[in-house]
Amino acid sequence: MLSIETFFPSKLISDRLRSEHLDLLCIMHQDSTIMATLAGVRSDEQTQKILKENLNHWERYGYRLWIFR
Repeated sequence: MLSIETFFPSKLISDRLRSEHLDLLCIMHQDSTIMATLAGVRSDEQTQKILKENLNHWERYGYRLWIFR
């Protein structure tokens, strides 16, 4: 199975979602402006659950969400 971990488009860094991204996700999920179109603000506990579900999906299927910066 082909597995892409990181790629570097011009001026953009992209990483597959990792447990190390929890703090960044918590900040994003608590920003009402960002989350206005993404199902609303989430608690840290909700974010942690979403992260765990996505990490499990990565392990099982080899793809899921990415972090772009």
